[in-house]
Amino acid sequence: MHKKNMSSDNSNLGGIPQGLPPVVGGRSSPPDSKSRSGLAGLDEEIDEVSEVSAHMVRRRRRKPLTKDQLLGIANYLTYGRIAMVPFVVAVMMMINDSSPKLALMKSLSWLAMGLFSVAQFSDIIDGYYARKYGVVSSFGKFIDPLADKLMSMSIMIMLIPMDRMAAWMVALLIAREVSITALRGVAASEGVEIAASDWGKKKTFIQSFAMGALLIHYPFLGVDPHRIGEVLMWMTLAISLGSGLHYILTFFAEVLRKNK
Repeated sequence: MHKKNMSSDNSNLGGIPQGLPPVVGGRSSPPDSKSRSGLAGLDEEIDEVSEVSAHMVRRRRRKPLTKDQLLGIANYLTYGRIAMVPFVVAVMMMINDSSPKLALMKSLSWLAMGLFSVAQFSDIIDGYYARKYGVVSSFGKFIDPLADKLMSMSIMIMLIPMDRMAAWMVALLIAREVSITALRGVAASEGVEIAASDWGKKKTFIQSFAMGALLIHYPFLGVDPHRIGEVLMWMTLAISLGSGLHYILTFFAEVLRKNK
């Protein structure tokens, strides 16, 4: 009887519950058919989830924008710059530097500069898309510089009654812009293309900072933006006259070369 109990105790040695697969040589015996079928079913479920995930990724993956779509984005940015012109003018009309409400005038000046900065930033994005994707059209060549000129001319004209810019300087700069635009139109009719010079690009860059400083006008943090704007505008005038002369000489040289 004691031997029978000992054999029963040995069968449960180590607290191993009965019903587990016996261990042979330190390894468990292979799973039975039910375990194998369960694992196979789990593998199938994992494969199905993977296929669904891959399908969702394929559906979410967007196609790259076409050239027409990119051209539409560039044009919309240009339209936005043109639409911002009356808003900038309206804000500048409310500014009166002789008003006792100095804080309000400063806020309006910064608001006008902010709107102008947004317009300039959209122009940078427009140029980035055009250079990166080669998105160029005849309409874009016309409307893009038109939007820039409308913004810059409107701001300079509005700076005259605010006594932030001399009228004669504005007249010279606008006369230069109108003359070069007309000259390019004549050149295009003659089949001559006059590319923008580096000096013209530098003029536009400096002029943008000059107008931004004149829009701020009021000193802050020990800086006098009006004085900075005046210096930059003198530089703009000098470069404008020089580049304008370069355009005129280039035009006549190209026309003479073509007619030979």
